Amino acid sequence: MSVPAPPLHSSSLPPYLSAPLLRSTETLAADEDYISEVIRNSSAEAPVDDTELFQERIEELNRQTDKLLNLYQIGAIELDQIQERLAGLKQERESLTAALKESQTKTDINMDHLKIMSYASAFQVALESGDPEYTNSIIRLLIDKIVVLNEDIEIHWTFC
Repeated sequence: MSVPAPPLHSSSLPPYLSAPLLRSTETLAADEDYISEVIRNSSAEAPVDDTELFQERIEELNRQTDKLLNLYQIGAIELDQIQERLAGLKQERESLTAALKESQTKTDINMDHLKIMSYASAFQVALESGDPEYTNSIIRLLIDKIVVLNEDIEIHWTFC
């Protein structure tokens, strides 16, 4: 079961998550070698960058649209015959463009070790202060998702 980073604050942290999460963020805040290890271990599992695939498909959709419009302009096909095809191509292009932007945003999240350590320290301070909004914003900077399977808890960091 994969769960996006939940809204967290000190009073609502589930007991089964609080200890591993607190231990991991404390280690992040204090140990630069731990950060390197986390990044190194996750690099084998790193998601594939689909940016080039999205761009190639968008270019192909543009070529198909141009061909359909050229066929219409020379009178080889009627407008009512291509309208549905053009609408489908436009819808696919828009969804690919949105996916491309999301993919680029994810690859832009590349934190250096000092920034990771400062966010982890800020998370500890936020938990102690009891400010749920501040805690939520810091945790979203650090954690992409938490996977809970039986008794195993796996934290997926945003910087990996």
